[in-house]
Amino acid sequence: MCKIKGNSNIILRITILVIIIVLLFISCFKENNNMQDINKEEAITIAENALIVVFGSWHIERYKPFIAYLENGIWYVEGTLYSKPGEVVRGGVPYVEIRKEDGIVLNIYHDK
Repeated sequence: MCKIKGNSNIILRITILVIIIVLLFISCFKENNNMQDINKEEAITIAENALIVVFGSWHIERYKPFIAYLENGIWYVEGTLYSKPGEVVRGGVPYVEIRKEDGIVLNIYHDK
């Protein structure tokens, strides 16, 4: 049986979950409320805000600029991994999937 180290871990997970749910709710009701499809710049803004909530702004800043591409009605927003010339870099970048029609965040993850 696996023990959880203190209540702070549970509280942190619940807090992150609540913040993500709030972001999803807010993205449903954009300022203009006309339910137009979101564009590339809006997708990147939504993704950056969601990533800051999940990973923190200090972590996200190093993956800018974010790149967005549209495929099958979903905006895929990903960070940029930097390296010095000739340097082999290990690690990954954050990704966010956003529905084009209403700006709902569908998925947030960080690959390695």
